[in-house]
Amino acid sequence: MPYIKQEDREKFESWELSPTGMGELCEHCGELNYIITRILFGYIKKHSFCYQTINDILGVLKAISFEFYRRLFGYYEDMKIIENGDVLTPEETAVFR
Repeated sequence: MPYIKQEDREKFESWELSPTGMGELCEHCGELNYIITRILFGYIKKHSFCYQTINDILGVLKAISFEFYRRLFGYYEDMKIIENGDVLTPEETAVFR
């Protein structure tokens, strides 16, 4: 659970902030965890605390994780391969194609 100080939570309570704006306010990953958790609990509040809602949220979190990796982390890793060279030889990489 994202246990951040009470006074640190106040900056995230304005609905005038866009999701990007909320992310830019985060000083550390604990605050990022806090705002994501608050969004998820709001969703549960609207859709009920039941297996289906929890399952739906877990599915969304998993999909977000995969997409984040595919779009951002994968790109970052590709840039580092170009910058530093691949761990695998071209022959080893060909096995996966």
